[in-house]
Amino acid sequence: MNLLLALFVLGGAVAFGIGIASAEASQVWSIYLVNLLFWSGLSVTGPAIAGMMELTEARWSPTVKRLALTTAGFLPLTLIGFILLFFGRAELYSWVLKPVPEKAIWLNVPFVFLRTLVGAALLIWVGFTFRVSGLPGRVGPDEAAAQTGLATTFPLPLRHPRVALGLRPRDVARPEVVQRPVRRVLRW
Repeated sequence: MNLLLALFVLGGAVAFGIGIASAEASQVWSIYLVNLLFWSGLSVTGPAIAGMMELTEARWSPTVKRLALTTAGFLPLTLIGFILLFFGRAELYSWVLKPVPEKAIWLNVPFVFLRTLVGAALLIWVGFTFRVSGLPGRVGPDEAAAQTGLATTFPLPLRHPRVALGLRPRDVARPEVVQRPVRRVLRW
């Protein structure tokens, strides 16, 4: 099975190489961009869903949460994909070859790709770190933070979502205290 997958990956890489060397290189890079954004979005959505479950203390869905966290396995490939996208910039973006003077500050190659890379790296780091800290088998958030090094990496509100809402652990058992910050956000 792994050999078959490796052959498919190799075949895709060869087809991509032939495509970017052809006269239709702009279409190949466009398809690559769409695929990269689609699969990157799916891989980031999993940890986001698991984070929402963690924030709302959803006890009904450990299997769904575990499945959602597994999508983060594609995140490192996403970063590589964004770096590879740099090589197709002239085919994808018309302003690379014909700069727009009014937008030169915002649309220049170093700035666009640096902010894209930093944003993607930050998003990938948060998603992957949440995946590592949210894996089943850990007793609680403090133990997960101690095992993954999050105790020193993340401030307390990011390690304990209820603290970010202004709740103390003893308040969680009282529904009126838990609902107060939610009402405040909804009114805002």
